[in-house]
Amino acid sequence: MRPPYRRLMLPLALLCAGCTQFPELAATIPPSVENAPFPALVPLEPLLAANARVVSDPAATTQTLEQRVAALRVRARALQNRPVIDANTRARLRRALAAVPGCSATRCSARANPLHRGQRRTTRPRKDLP
Repeated sequence: MRPPYRRLMLPLALLCAGCTQFPELAATIPPSVENAPFPALVPLEPLLAANARVVSDPAATTQTLEQRVAALRVRARALQNRPVIDANTRARLRRALAAVPGCSATRCSARANPLHRGQRRTTRPRKDLP
């Protein structure tokens, strides 16, 4: 059920907006701008032609994209073969886990971490961690 004051919010906002005083903007225009001549009109076609899209060679575009794809694949392979956590951070995390009762370097029981109570483990522990 909606609160009863919800219907009054829009009329109240409109009423508050209608009661505001607007600043005098006409007084902020300097006389040099006010008395300046109207700018000259120019034809539109030269402006549009200057910003027209340049159509490039499809073969060169394809070759450039293939080079980018190859470079990204090399970068992805390099990232997959690199550990996510460096050795110093891994050692610091293991020391911190060892300080928690009920935890070891590779496993932490549900009793040690109250956030994990009642949740099932969805991943298997990694075998490659010493």
